[in-house]
Amino acid sequence: MKKLILSMMCILPLTSFAGELNIVCERAGIDEVNQFDLVGIVNQNTEYTFVNGVFSISMRPQGRDQAEVQATLQTEGAVKVFEAGEMAVNKIVHIQHVEKDADIEYISIVGNHPGQLSSTLRLSNGQTFKSKCSVK
Repeated sequence: MKKLILSMMCILPLTSFAGELNIVCERAGIDEVNQFDLVGIVNQNTEYTFVNGVFSISMRPQGRDQAEVQATLQTEGAVKVFEAGEMAVNKIVHIQHVEKDADIEYISIVGNHPGQLSSTLRLSNGQTFKSKCSVK
């Protein structure tokens, strides 16, 4: 019985982080800034990592009447959860992806942050896009 309880105690912390995170990013509507919309799902497999991340992205360069560019990204990366009160009133979820030599080299999604342009996406040509994201 003691072995069963000990094994359950060891497994419980590992499984408490597993789960699906739904991400939605929306542009702030500021024409002077490169912005993106994003819808995605990541499967958080440990406290600090996610796998099977799938993102559907729409990027709009700054200026009026700019054509949107569509992209889909499947990846894995890092997750950090800041509980309510640590950094802000609400829980904040930071999701990060870095992949050199790819079209989309860097994504930093700061979900549930009060700032309008707190999330960043960077292309391989150095062009950076901003957005406001929520994670559930």
